[in-house]
Amino acid sequence: MRIEPFSWICLPCEISLPSWKQEATIDRLSSLEVSSKKSVISESFHQFLDEYETEIFPFYEKHEKTFDNIRVHSRMHVARALIFCEVMARYYTVMGIEVNFPLLRRAIGLHDAGRQGNGEDIWEKDSAKILASHLRKKGVGYFTANKQANIIVKDGTDKKYPIEYFLAQSGDCLDIMRLPMGPGPKNGFREELLTFMNHEGCASKGLLRKQLIEEVWRFVQETEKRKFAPEFSKSKGFMQNLFQIIDRGNYPLLSTILSKKEFDFSFKMVFPSTPLTTWLVEKIPTRRLRWIAWFFLLPFQIFERFCRNCLSIILD
Repeated sequence: MRIEPFSWICLPCEISLPSWKQEATIDRLSSLEVSSKKSVISESFHQFLDEYETEIFPFYEKHEKTFDNIRVHSRMHVARALIFCEVMARYYTVMGIEVNFPLLRRAIGLHDAGRQGNGEDIWEKDSAKILASHLRKKGVGYFTANKQANIIVKDGTDKKYPIEYFLAQSGDCLDIMRLPMGPGPKNGFREELLTFMNHEGCASKGLLRKQLIEEVWRFVQETEKRKFAPEFSKSKGFMQNLFQIIDRGNYPLLSTILSKKEFDFSFKMVFPSTPLTTWLVEKIPTRRLRWIAWFFLLPFQIFERFCRNCLSIILD
C-alpha cells in the first residue's frame, strides 16, 4: 500500500441529511474557528458514546459469546481503538487537517463487526456492509454510505485513501500490542507500520508519536488484564470505566479525550528509558534476525532488568 502525503490525501465528503442535531455541526467543522472545533468535537464524542455502547457493542457481545470467548476482537478492542483514533484525529484537526469524525468513529467501531472468527480478517466486506447499513440509519445517503464504508476494506490496489482510512488503520494497528507479534519490545510491535504522523512533512512531530506509542502500550497492558473484570461485563458504562483508568493513570495524551468541553495538547512529554538490549533488537531490520538476536540476548535482558530493579530499590 502506498501512503500518500497529506497534500494528496482526499478529504472526506460531508455526511448529508444528518439524523442527529450535533452531527449537523460536526460535519461542518471546516467553517469553524479552532476553539469552536475543539468544543464541538469534545461534546459530540461524549454524546456518541451512547450509540457506541447500545448499537455497536452488541455485535461484539455476540462475538464474545460465540467464537471470541477469549476476547481478542471484542468490545475492549474496539473501545481502545476508538480512544486511539479520537486522540489522533483531534491532533490532525489542530494541525489543520479536516477529519470526518462521525464516519471515523463508526468505522473503527464496526471494522470487525462482520467477523466470524479470529485470525486473518477475511470478513472485511461483511463489516463494510454492516457499516454502510449503520450509516444509512444515521441519515447518510445510500451511495455515500456505500462509498464511505469502503474505508475499512483493504483491496490491495494502489488507490488514494482518505484520511479516515489511515486513522482507522492506525487505531487498529496500535491495539495489536495486545497480541504477541514477535520478538522485541511491546510484543514485537512494528512502529514503522503505524501511519499516524508517518507521512511526508511530519518528521518534526516524532516526539508526540513516540509519546502516543508509549501510552498506548501501558494502557493496553493495564486494560487487557481487566477485560474480564465485572465492570467490563456490561456494555452500559463500559467507556466511562475505561476513562476512569485513563484519569487515574499517567496518560497525558490519552486524557485529552476526557473533557466534554475542549482539549489541549500542550503538556510535558515523558518517555521511559529504553533498555540497551531492547534498543539493539529494535535496530535489526528483519523479523528472523530479531528472533535470533532476542534468543542470544535473553540472558543479558534478564541481567539488565535485574540491575535496573536493584538500582530502582536503592534510589527509592
